Amino acid sequence: MGVLSDAAKVPKEKKQDIQEKDFSLTAKEVGFLLAKLADLEFKGVEIEFTYNLILKLQEHYKYLSQDK
Repeated sequence: MGVLSDAAKVPKEKKQDIQEKDFSLTAKEVGFLLAKLADLEFKGVEIEFTYNLILKLQEHYKYLSQDK
């Protein structure tokens, strides 16, 4: 997981540009991510983080699905 968090770090000068972009996900995109996560195997310390992430994605999926 350390590699992912290091890769996600954004230099301060880039943060302003990123704030102006739309990073919202569609219900189709969230559904795809959930399906892919269901097929993966997780080990040790990844389990709790992944569990919480999947819960958030599921809630977001339900929220997006209500808009239809």
